[in-house]
Amino acid sequence: MKKAFRIFDTAIAWIEDIGCTALYAAIVCIVSVHVFFRYVLVSGLLWSDELVQILLVYMVMFGSARAIRTNGHTELNSFANRLPEKPRYLLRTLVALACVAFFALFFVGAVEHTMNAGRLRTVILRIPRAYCYLSMPIGAGLMLYEFVKTIKHRITHDPREDELVVECETPEEAAQ
Repeated sequence: MKKAFRIFDTAIAWIEDIGCTALYAAIVCIVSVHVFFRYVLVSGLLWSDELVQILLVYMVMFGSARAIRTNGHTELNSFANRLPEKPRYLLRTLVALACVAFFALFFVGAVEHTMNAGRLRTVILRIPRAYCYLSMPIGAGLMLYEFVKTIKHRITHDPREDELVVECETPEEAAQ
């Protein structure tokens, strides 16, 4: 079971990493071509703005999930870290439950919003809006998965452990 979860988790990490990288590369290429057309050929590309906007939202959704995975989101733990152990666990548990509730509501709302897109299409590219809105439930689902996966560590992590590792001079001392 652990091996299957590890394979699944690796696949999710790969999807997040490749998704962010590929989307970013596509955005850079499209914007570069747009700038070339605009300033060298003096003829803009109408579709590029619309496509970059869609790709940017997808990249943000994948990137947000990746940031949760790598603990890259800003957390204001200075107050919680000063509390004794039990109140710190309680506060972190409440915050974690609030985050899970937010991600779950975001996921449900995003699915509903995507399903209600109906036959709407984008103005220039004529892409169904449901494909554009699909980034939200995908991103919300990935963020929920990543957060739930790390919730135990988020609640029980002792900040003093980090201070001990920083004060060590060698990797051998850090291992002890």
